[in-house]
Amino acid sequence: MKSYTRSINVNRSVEDVFFYVASFENIQDWDPGVVKAKKLTKGPVAMGSQYELTLKFFINEFKMIYTVTGLEKNKKIFLRGLNDSIHADAQIIFEKSSTMSTKITYTVDMKFLGFMEKLENLMEFSIKNSVEAAIQGLFNALEPRHPVNPQVDFKTKISDSILLPSLIQFSSIGYNSKRQGWKPISENLLNKTALVTGASTGLGRETALQLARLQASLILVARSEDKLKELKNEIQLEYGNKNVQIFTADLSLLAETRALAKKIKSKYKKLDILINNAGALFNNKFVTKEGNEQSLSLLLLSPVLLTHLLQPLLYKAKLARVVNVSSGGMYTSGLEIDDLQFANSEYNGKIAYARAKRGLVEISALMAKKWQADGILVNSMHPGWADTPGVENSMPGFYSFTKKILRDLKEGADSIVWLAAASEVQNLTGKFIFDRKPHLTSVLPGTQVNDEQRTDYYATIMKLISGFLK
Repeated sequence: MKSYTRSINVNRSVEDVFFYVASFENIQDWDPGVVKAKKLTKGPVAMGSQYELTLKFFINEFKMIYTVTGLEKNKKIFLRGLNDSIHADAQIIFEKSSTMSTKITYTVDMKFLGFMEKLENLMEFSIKNSVEAAIQGLFNALEPRHPVNPQVDFKTKISDSILLPSLIQFSSIGYNSKRQGWKPISENLLNKTALVTGASTGLGRETALQLARLQASLILVARSEDKLKELKNEIQLEYGNKNVQIFTADLSLLAETRALAKKIKSKYKKLDILINNAGALFNNKFVTKEGNEQSLSLLLLSPVLLTHLLQPLLYKAKLARVVNVSSGGMYTSGLEIDDLQFANSEYNGKIAYARAKRGLVEISALMAKKWQADGILVNSMHPGWADTPGVENSMPGFYSFTKKILRDLKEGADSIVWLAAASEVQNLTGKFIFDRKPHLTSVLPGTQVNDEQRTDYYATIMKLISGFLK
């Protein structure tokens, strides 16, 4: 048997450190030797919780099943990993050094079986290096991060400016080419309340699951009560997170948006995170009973109205975050002020979608400026090409052509969760984010927006929702 012990000190509270490390599926984010980690058992971490790890050693990959054999909250977690050739015992001890400092002692005992036993001494150096790399990865994952650069860097400007050739970055290929340099999201959102619209399917559902995993209290909004109940049950079963409230609303109607805000304000004293995600692409024109074109109402008027109505709760949170989910399709459109409702032109669903998403990006920048002094961060983002029910149903041709390279839901939701939770975002506001970096908002001819146009557009939108602001 070989034994390896290493210790590190990190500038994080013992509660945060234990929460992150004890969720052992996170090992794939900090141990370079772990290709993939999957939790096999339901519920919060407990004695007997099991994980399947896919590990890489030289050019070979192999699986091990790890079981929690010892657990004491904020103090220790012990795990035993088994397969036919290796038995491994991992002991991770947590000691509070100060209010915001924790010592982690990581011990691994390894026993090789059968043919592997004969190679034990030959592999000792490589195993030692693997343990060193793991503990360094854990240090990097937990150490406080430098604030993200709020400016669009030179390389990104060049890439954005040649939009068509760089469209591959919207795919899973682009995501995987960049994620290796990212730090994992290791925050504990236990005392944070997050509202997610469009939470029953697609990116909204995945965002809700990820925030639930980080222990946020959740307010989930969608039209389908059955789907919301199903999601709530899944969250409680999977993560043991019982702080989940569901609200049904048709957010294409401003009256229902206002009614939702009223319910939220009567029930909650503060709101830390607001994610305006609800959306759909409508191929046929439909005017709501309130007289608004449906795309405009759902994708732009409603999130702007909801954000303004919930501003008092965001203010009370002290450094709240608003994440407005836009789309890469907005790059194809400038601001349309004269014919917002398609009253004087032929309706096109893709154009309507792009216009509304463009408007959301531009208004996000103005809201960020307006509320920065109040400690409310407002950013917009786009998820790239993600494999969602909405894409499959509304753009079947595009979906069929790109299906093999579409991002999965976790990849698509990554920047949403990052903007909502990551510590390095605490000073970022008024930006348009793609894959955890600020990007240009206009690259095609005729889509540039100046300050006067942006201000006039904001005033026009505020006029349309003015009757619902009280």
